[in-house]
Amino acid sequence: MSDKNFIKEMNSEISKVIKYKKPCVIALSGYPGSGKTDIARTLSKELGIFLLSNDYVRNYYYQFTTDYSEEKRLEIESKVSNINNLRLKILLGTRTSFVYDRDFNLEKDFNRLDILLQILRMKLVKIKVNSTDSHNLEKIKNMTMDYNKVYDGVIGDKVEYQSPFDDETYYQIKMRKPHMLPDNFYDFVINNDGSEHFEEQVKIMVKSLNDDYLVRRK
Repeated sequence: MSDKNFIKEMNSEISKVIKYKKPCVIALSGYPGSGKTDIARTLSKELGIFLLSNDYVRNYYYQFTTDYSEEKRLEIESKVSNINNLRLKILLGTRTSFVYDRDFNLEKDFNRLDILLQILRMKLVKIKVNSTDSHNLEKIKNMTMDYNKVYDGVIGDKVEYQSPFDDETYYQIKMRKPHMLPDNFYDFVINNDGSEHFEEQVKIMVKSLNDDYLVRRK
């Protein structure tokens, strides 16, 4: 297997991103299965911004191996870290608006990002997704990793790259990354119980972002 040219792919996608007077970075907070990726895809499509996934590169490499040894994991993680760090630097260096599909759960991580964005004259938007363990676990069971499934309209990491895992792994992640920040810390809070109300909340948030936060360049 030859390595995929993620940087060439990114540069091609960046040209599709809408230019805003003050570019934005949207950071998401929520447990696995909560709906962060669904929201990220919607924001990419509706706002015309890049979708940067923390798992996109990782899952690309894992689809080509059945070797789950510690040595192989370290090899893949080293490669993934280098590529993702470079992709993040490119987006920030070009002041490209993007939604970051990873879990931000610590105030210091938000503050560190906010300071950097202020220097770059970019805006930080913080979104929290509240959900229940039962909803999250049901969603995780139905996840797939299918690189032939492409989400039309998404800019950036537009393929199906979520892979299922067991309940024990979910609770380990939850214990390792507890969410302690109150709802009022965030710009938007979405409650996801799997109903149509979730989609309505996302639509309202997108409208608010368009009306109150983002101004497109003419």
